[in-house]
Amino acid sequence: MDYASGLSTQSMGAAKRLPNGNTLVTYSNVGVIHEIDANKQLVQEINLGGGIGFTVRRSTLYGPPPPYQW
Repeated sequence: MDYASGLSTQSMGAAKRLPNGNTLVTYSNVGVIHEIDANKQLVQEINLGGGIGFTVRRSTLYGPPPPYQW
């Protein structure tokens, strides 16, 4: 999918498909998150007014913990 919002981020941007079929587009360095639908229409914008870091959802950063051993 192509989506042109007019925004850009130098690093740490991401796009993630949501369970409802919409897409979450993160412009991390500028602090903006867009949710867009399948027709490329903006559903929601969150503007935090500054960098927000990397926003990819994971259950853990490094995978599951190793098994505990005595």
